[in-house]
Amino acid sequence: IAIGIAIFVHLFLNVVIFVNDSMQSTGPLVASQIFYLSMMDLMSHCHITPGRWTSVPTWGTVVLETVMALLISELVLRYVWFTFELVVEGIIYYIISAIGGNEQMSSTVVDIVIILMAVFVMLLVVVATNQ
Repeated sequence: IAIGIAIFVHLFLNVVIFVNDSMQSTGPLVASQIFYLSMMDLMSHCHITPGRWTSVPTWGTVVLETVMALLISELVLRYVWFTFELVVEGIIYYIISAIGGNEQMSSTVVDIVIILMAVFVMLLVVVATNQ
């Protein structure tokens, strides 16, 4: 339930709660969404609440897990995925400009590579969670 609530808040309501969203994704939105859903799938197979909170009532556990899922997903998306996108974009722009390509070609290649990397992460998560 908590992961579903976090997915609804981020993907459908487009709300960022904990992290300032001054750093935006430079890649295609679909790649960020694939990565986000992969990350949430991985989190759904882990216990994300501290062990000392096991005696909390069910509704409290759902609230705590939702808050933890939102916090972890926002931090990973911002500091891991968006940074990864910037690094890939910089490398590809450098390579394309070195071989004499234009800006449009660089942008297209960046989008394709970032989407492929998101799909690769998704496949890793599927293998790791045995689904």
